[in-house]
Amino acid sequence: HFVFFVDYPATSEVYTSLFVGSVRCVEEIVQGIADIVLVFDDHIELLDYKTDRKKTEQEFLDAYRAQLNLYALAIEKRFAPKPVTYQGIYSFSLNRLLEVET
Repeated sequence: HFVFFVDYPATSEVYTSLFVGSVRCVEEIVQGIADIVLVFDDHIELLDYKTDRKKTEQEFLDAYRAQLNLYALAIEKRFAPKPVTYQGIYSFSLNRLLEVET
């Protein structure tokens, strides 16, 4: 697990996609735990497990894309200048790995 705390302007695109309607101040501190962060010499790959039961791949992607994008930003900030080149969700209910396109 990779635990992080990061602050982002409340008006940033990633922040507002996660917390639409709850923007209250100039900056917010966001906390998260990424399940797997693979750090290679030249890039990083991110994987998050999901145990909830969505019906389709698209429902998982719609529900969690913004979360993984925020995780990627935080991880890139911590491991700069290495980019996150892969984001994936492993769904236990679908028994499938889903790639999150950014």
